[in-house]
Amino acid sequence: MLGAGVSLLVHARKWLVLSTDTRASATMPAGCKAIIPGPVQVGPNQWATPVGRDLRSVPTAPLLRSAFRVGVETPKGVPLLRATAGGGWIWATRPMPFATATVGLGSRGKSVRFYTDFEANVARVRVNALQSFFHVDSAKGPGLVFDSQQATPIMVHPKWAAVRLGVEFPLVSP
Repeated sequence: MLGAGVSLLVHARKWLVLSTDTRASATMPAGCKAIIPGPVQVGPNQWATPVGRDLRSVPTAPLLRSAFRVGVETPKGVPLLRATAGGGWIWATRPMPFATATVGLGSRGKSVRFYTDFEANVARVRVNALQSFFHVDSAKGPGLVFDSQQATPIMVHPKWAAVRLGVEFPLVSP
């Protein structure tokens, strides 16, 4: 996944940082191999598909997201280390909240800083677990005849991580 964004970092105290960012990202085209599992027998003349997930409520690329974080930073005179935690929203058809945390390091330049960090995220998404049921009707020939479909609401917690590289331009010199 590739993306770009803009962020604003404010030093509320010498050690306390507040940051906000907005980013857009998209996935690179890639092929995949589809694997479609067959039905399994669950009783005499009863068949069911493996449980699948209805992922229509999950945001898809391209993604636009905004986050707000609070964190700590090492004081002047030592290497720049920063850790933050916060939350935000992925803006899609159905906006989705997420939690985020970062740890990173950077240079101590007066006019330009180079910075890299590792970011971990987790979201909470409601989806439906879907399962279809069939039976064999020998009067209609070989094959399965659809009986019903069961949808069970469940909560999934997708997790993702990123390594961010950036350049910081101070608007005001501390």
